[in-house]
Amino acid sequence: MRTICAAWTFLIFVFPSSSTPPRLGCCDDRLNPPYKAEFEWWAHSRMAAEAGVAEDVIQAIRTETEPEFSTVEAAAVYHVAHALNHRHRLSDDEFAQARGTLGEQGLVDVIGLCGYYALVSLTLNAYEVPTPDDSAAFE
Repeated sequence: MRTICAAWTFLIFVFPSSSTPPRLGCCDDRLNPPYKAEFEWWAHSRMAAEAGVAEDVIQAIRTETEPEFSTVEAAAVYHVAHALNHRHRLSDDEFAQARGTLGEQGLVDVIGLCGYYALVSLTLNAYEVPTPDDSAAFE
């Protein structure tokens, strides 16, 4: 089954899914902290706040502290992103639990977004892209 999900994860970059759940819209904020890309955090933390993500959740993610979640779906997205960013894989139990919570397409979308935002963060860091106001969220 993981092979099928891997194929779907690749395909979301070729044929973006119109069924991406709205709850994944701010997923990128859950993915950036390990890379500490200042510009990405500057832009997306603002988007998360505008989308209604609580400030304490945003700050917990910035400091890599597990936040309190309002839904099981948000917790699942966080745990998948955390596992992939820190261990670079999901255990069988994590994979099954995430698929059960997010559905197959939701899990594919989260995994694809993790890869995409790793690419974005690493690129921004390599070129040391500054924030427009020269602020720094990470030290």
